[in-house]
Amino acid sequence: MKNLLLLAAFQCAACLAGTLKGQSATNEQAMRVFDRDFMVAYNRQDADALKAMYTTDALALAWNGDSTRGADRIAQRFEDRFIRNDATLLVRQIDVTWSDAQHALVTTGTYESYGITVVYDIPYSRKTAYRNTMVQENSQWKIARSEETPLVKTFAYQKKGDPAEWKSALADALNRSGVLTIEIGRPHGDPGAVYALLEWPSLAAAQAFFESPEWQKPLGQTGKGKKPLVSYLKGG
Repeated sequence: MKNLLLLAAFQCAACLAGTLKGQSATNEQAMRVFDRDFMVAYNRQDADALKAMYTTDALALAWNGDSTRGADRIAQRFEDRFIRNDATLLVRQIDVTWSDAQHALVTTGTYESYGITVVYDIPYSRKTAYRNTMVQENSQWKIARSEETPLVKTFAYQKKGDPAEWKSALADALNRSGVLTIEIGRPHGDPGAVYALLEWPSLAAAQAFFESPEWQKPLGQTGKGKKPLVSYLKGG
């Protein structure tokens, strides 16, 4: 079973879809390779290899609010996790940008882990957003700061609308919004309606977008019915 999960992880590496803003194709490729290598190391439960991918004083902020300082302690955290769970990690890189403030590359995307607990074989799964600050040490890319946050999903719905118009009207705004994933289409059994299912790295990012004129004005112009309804979804 583990081999099958590893195969799925390797296949996912080929699907890493990052967009690069203001950076070279070389750096983009380097970040994709890094995420692939991180995923492979995690899935073979190699804490030493993961340790080598962090700077000595790296800071890791977990999705549940815990923080870990230093590559040694981060590696120990991975070892503890491997003892408790037999898990597979899938990495989807979404964006690579340059931060003038940090003088570093910043990668964002999602981590999706699933598997079973070692004791009692209890199934579990988790999907989080990640934001990694990347620096070079001795020509090797490493994580200086890693932050995981719970994903926030939003569902926008309009009784009468056109998915093509939504995509056209919102494309630029969504590209600047920090949204992680975008799905726009029509609900089954409701051919005249349109919906947008979006994933965000935080509730604040989602709220900022839906409260902005960039959302309200374009949809007011293209919508053929009432103002779209927006729901903030809480994961299980």
